[in-house]
Amino acid sequence: MKTKKNALLIIVVFGLLLVQQFAFSQTSYIKNRWNFQAGYIPDSRKDVSPKANQFRASANYGILNFLEIGAYLGGSNYLQFSRPPQTGIRDAYAPVYGINVNAHLLPFLVKKEDFRFDLYLATKFGGYYCSGKETEYFQGAYWQYFIGGGVAFYPFDHLGLFAEYGYENKAIYNGISHNILQVGVSLKFK
Repeated sequence: MKTKKNALLIIVVFGLLLVQQFAFSQTSYIKNRWNFQAGYIPDSRKDVSPKANQFRASANYGILNFLEIGAYLGGSNYLQFSRPPQTGIRDAYAPVYGINVNAHLLPFLVKKEDFRFDLYLATKFGGYYCSGKETEYFQGAYWQYFIGGGVAFYPFDHLGLFAEYGYENKAIYNGISHNILQVGVSLKFK
């Protein structure tokens, strides 16, 4: 039920932003901009070892004055368990992939050609692919989603730092969800 309410809230927010976008058209530093990000997500769970740290790289393109879409690729460590009668645990690696949508808030407040800050709502839909053997628990694709926000600061014209924080459902761990923080570098250009 909570997931349906979150999805409805996101649809309503994007709908309102689209209506405002068409009503108050303006030039924006988001539209037609490419933004490349490379980030690191540390595993925040204290009870698991080794940690399932993750690396992600994404490419985003501004399609509206406030909205960019893109895709991400990366990789993550995880624990692979053997099925009975064999028992065992091994470290494994899974590629991570998906699409993302970022709704930027500052273009509604700041009327500039270029701006050194980004503040945005972020959503990601994707998954992992586990290449486990028949005797192992995790095999095939596992879906995940992320809902949160992000901020970026560009001390140089095109190069900056970013951070994203939010709620992520990691289906690979039987639907265990937790808050994550991703930090990294960002490169933007038109």
